[in-house]
Amino acid sequence: MKRFYPIFLITVYIFLSGCYSVKTIRDSQYKNILLSETIATSPLDDFTVQVPFNWFNTKDPEVLTNSIWLVHDNYSGVISIQKITQLNKLHGDTRSTLLQLAKADLVLQKRKHPHNFRIVIPQKLYKNNKIIYSAYEFIYDDEKYSRVIIRELNGDFFKLVAYTTKLGSNEFSLLELFSAQESVCLSLRKN
Repeated sequence: MKRFYPIFLITVYIFLSGCYSVKTIRDSQYKNILLSETIATSPLDDFTVQVPFNWFNTKDPEVLTNSIWLVHDNYSGVISIQKITQLNKLHGDTRSTLLQLAKADLVLQKRKHPHNFRIVIPQKLYKNNKIIYSAYEFIYDDEKYSRVIIRELNGDFFKLVAYTTKLGSNEFSLLELFSAQESVCLSLRKN
């Protein structure tokens, strides 16, 4: 019996550490920034976000989706927010679903950008002001950076994508972009 006990403890430790790593929630590394009082509303009027200072809300007339598009004044960064509507039956609690959706989205991003795609930070769970979400970061087309957040709000899931563009100033920092994205995520409201 004494020989069995250490093996049992090691087995339990390995099992729990594996489960813990999947469910570990990290504090966000991005700070919250002050947002303007301007509200951007989705085309179907079912969700809203606050717009950061030095950003504006725009629409792409060629893309007919229920998305909010925010663009930095110097055109160097974009944040898009959309409700995830095509959900297959996912298993597990909300945290597991957040990770599954991030993983599925990562696969789609790899297909969308088949060349020069590199994961910077894999999908993980984060917390900011009691809001838990999944996120990951990647580089594509050699120079463009992107971060995807998947968030649950009252039973619905939303995807917030922030990415850099080649159009704007080179002085736009990733910290500023991803902090704006994080703050917009926290301002998300359903109508």
